[in-house]
Amino acid sequence: MKSLGVAQRIFGKISLTSSVISTILIVIMMFSVVLDVTMRWFKIPIYGVYELQGFLVGMTVYLGLAKTQQERQHIGVNILSQYLPTKLVSSLLLSIYTASMVFFGWLTYLLGSKAIESYVTGEVITGITRIPLFPLKIVMTFGLGLLTIQLFIDTVKEFKSLFSKQNEGPANITGNDKTEVPEQ
Repeated sequence: MKSLGVAQRIFGKISLTSSVISTILIVIMMFSVVLDVTMRWFKIPIYGVYELQGFLVGMTVYLGLAKTQQERQHIGVNILSQYLPTKLVSSLLLSIYTASMVFFGWLTYLLGSKAIESYVTGEVITGITRIPLFPLKIVMTFGLGLLTIQLFIDTVKEFKSLFSKQNEGPANITGNDKTEVPEQ
């Protein structure tokens, strides 16, 4: 299982790089809007900034998905799971991760085929400027692919934890040690 640890570390670096690129795209979005608004004061608008924002938002969201899943930074509700035995929670998480991995793998395949189709047909965003859509679809496919790989890693981890020896006490699916229900 050492190879899983090595693959996990390599994937973690790829996922981190992807989320850093996502952050850089947010900064580019902010500066482009500020620059466009400033230039409009001088009656020199920057054409295509509006179209570019939609383009970059899509990239930003999809590039950050895998890192969000890796760090469990998504919204999670553990009202029942904190009172359930660890084995049951692991079984539920294994089912959820497996179903999610299959679903997002399927979406990756579909979006990948749409990206190729977009490239072949020359699909563009209509507006003042004509921005090709295939780079966005390729980045979205890449982001979904990373999420699918992260879900595979999570599935393997849950499978291992389900069959390892651990106590049967309550489990916490959020991945942090903070108590969600205040003590009285």
